[in-house]
Amino acid sequence: MATHLVWLVGNRFDNSVCVCVYVYHLTMQKPHMLTTDMIEIIQAYPLGLVASIRSDGRPAVSPKGTFFLIRPEQIACAHIRSPKTVRNIQQNSHVEVNFVDILSRIAVRIEARAQYIALADADNFITTAFRAVWADFELIANGFIIFDVERAEMIKTPSYDLGISREALIASYHEKLSSIAKRSSQCPE
Repeated sequence: MATHLVWLVGNRFDNSVCVCVYVYHLTMQKPHMLTTDMIEIIQAYPLGLVASIRSDGRPAVSPKGTFFLIRPEQIACAHIRSPKTVRNIQQNSHVEVNFVDILSRIAVRIEARAQYIALADADNFITTAFRAVWADFELIANGFIIFDVERAEMIKTPSYDLGISREALIASYHEKLSSIAKRSSQCPE
């Protein structure tokens, strides 16, 4: 069994940088672990779209903006305003979560089993990982939704199939986002 020391660096809401260190044991690479590239996307774009199943069997998608890594096979987000998502996963724990790098148009799709843990019941490891990235939200968090990764994959836009480079996509979407920001700043409030 190998022991690995991992340094996680993330940007907090106030743009200060935080570092979280943890040790995990690994006997072999597990197929349900997130890769380094996937982790980088999740940390850079922590807004995850969580798809759960309602009691009537219909899908429900809800954005969650406080995702953080617990370990390479487990991620979490804070339950701040998520009563319907919590209710859905208590009835059916199967979920999908998607994270999108909007500039390079690469996504991470995760199939997982989710569970809700109240703040009072969360262990120190989870709360420490949360505080390292989202300390500003601690006072309004009710608990955590923990996602045990069962399968994860990277999805790339068909633009890559056409030979368009990552750099060209980033430049193109940076220009589009800048134009949107400029228009938004000109709108009266």
